[in-house]
Amino acid sequence: MLAVAPTHTGRRRTRTALTRVTSVGIRKSMSSQAPTRFAASREATAAREASAKPLLAFFINQYDRAIGFRLQKLAFYAEAVYHQEQGDRLTNVEWRPYMYGMYAEDISNALQDFQDSSEAETTKTLYKGKCTVAHLSPPAEHTIADEHHEFLTGIHEETKSIDTGELMQWTKEHPLYQRTEYAEVVDFDRHSY
Repeated sequence: MLAVAPTHTGRRRTRTALTRVTSVGIRKSMSSQAPTRFAASREATAAREASAKPLLAFFINQYDRAIGFRLQKLAFYAEAVYHQEQGDRLTNVEWRPYMYGMYAEDISNALQDFQDSSEAETTKTLYKGKCTVAHLSPPAEHTIADEHHEFLTGIHEETKSIDTGELMQWTKEHPLYQRTEYAEVVDFDRHSY
């Protein structure tokens, strides 16, 4: 399956384009190359999602209920501040500027994995008039590295009283958002401060 751009709800959409393309005879030669190319892509995506899970687990554990939209903004806030202070990344998530600020499909997919896990606890809730999932607890195996715990605790203290809308606006005003084309992957090193 191929991943496509996220919808406004942040849900993951997939399609089976390869079978459609080859069934109508367009670029049949692509079908022999696709499994290798897409397998590598799936592995890279899985690695990015895995790098995000400890960060998400940390933030989920800080709240009674954590909504995916807020977790997206918190994760970017932490990533951007850490990059500014340390010159390094917390994760290898691919961030993209969209209408509601920075977004990472890797984060949405990791949260979906949490939701699908039998160890995680989630509930349905209303957020801005829409039914959404609130994360109550992540699977136990995802813990943040000791060297990042103090940093993230500070980030939580800075952001816990900030409204999600303000976090969204902060991501939209951030130089990485401003200097990256809409829906393109952010290059943290190229678009630094």
